[in-house]
Amino acid sequence: MPLIDELKASAEKWHKNFQPDKVVKTLFPMNKPLTVLCCMDHRVIPEKILGLGVGDAEVIRNGGGRVIKGLEPSFIITQDFCKSKLIIVIHHNDCGACHLGKDKDKVLEEYKKKGVDLSEVFANWSPITDVDESVREDVKKLRQLPMVRDDVTIYGFAYDVNTGALKQVVHDPSKSAPEP
Repeated sequence: MPLIDELKASAEKWHKNFQPDKVVKTLFPMNKPLTVLCCMDHRVIPEKILGLGVGDAEVIRNGGGRVIKGLEPSFIITQDFCKSKLIIVIHHNDCGACHLGKDKDKVLEEYKKKGVDLSEVFANWSPITDVDESVREDVKKLRQLPMVRDDVTIYGFAYDVNTGALKQVVHDPSKSAPEP
C-alpha cells in the first residue's frame, strides 16, 4: 500500500473513532502555560519526552529547533493568546543541522546550480557545531526578542537521541513573575 494511502486510512480511522469529549474543547488557553521549541527530527518527540498530553502545550518545530527569523508570530500567539509563561528550547545530538553546518557551502552551491539562491535563508540560520552552546545561543536570542515578555521563563535543554536523556543546559528566569 502506498504511504499516502496508509496516511489517509489512518485519518479515516481517527475520524471514525474521534471522541470530541476527549479532545481539548477550547483553543485558548492551553492546559499548561508551556511552549516548546525543538527540532523537527523524528527522533525528538517532546510530547513523550516531557510527558505532555493533548492540549498541554504549543510545540514549534523547525530544522535544528533554532530561533530564526519568522518565528515571531508563533511566540506572539503562544504568549498573548495561549498564555504561555514557560518556553523550553530542546536541541539534540546527531542533528541534521550539525551535518548541514559541515556541508553548508556544498548545499548552497548545489541549489545555486538549480537557480535557487539560499544565501539569505542561511544568513539568519546558524548550524549546530556544539549542542550545549547552540542551546545557550537560542535562549539568549529568545530573551532578546521584543515579543518574548519579561514574565516568561526560558529553559534550554540538550536531548541525547541515543540514550533518551534530557539535560538542562541553561535557565533564564522571568524578570517579573514567579515560575509557572
